[in-house]
Amino acid sequence: MIFYDTIFAYDIQLYDAQDQDINSFSAKFADQALQLKKIFRTISNWEAWPFALIYLPMVPFWIGYMIRSGAVWFFTPSNPKLTFGGMEGEPKREMYDLLPDDLYPTTFNVLPAEGFAEVLLKLNASDIPYPLIVKPEIGGQ
Repeated sequence: MIFYDTIFAYDIQLYDAQDQDINSFSAKFADQALQLKKIFRTISNWEAWPFALIYLPMVPFWIGYMIRSGAVWFFTPSNPKLTFGGMEGEPKREMYDLLPDDLYPTTFNVLPAEGFAEVLLKLNASDIPYPLIVKPEIGGQ
């Protein structure tokens, strides 16, 4: 009987030691999982990547197409009525003017010098319900 108690006490102590190892392993694993989650979130949020990182892989193709077409803005014939063929920096109003009125949502422009009261008047006059979307006139990334 004494022998059994001794073995049982040893098993409990051994289990406690293993449990502490498991807890420290779990904490390390949780920290690594959190770091991986942050890295994955940064990688998957491509809209926040630097401009050069997104467009750098396109440079060899751009050069090849420039040589083939003989023009730097080789893609402008694809959308000849838009600035730079719609690649970058075209105003939204420029695109909306090409579309029939029923194909795009009700919009109005707000100038930086306009106050909040003026914006509210424009908002009420255009009957735009909440929620609404506010975007810059010329947008890139």
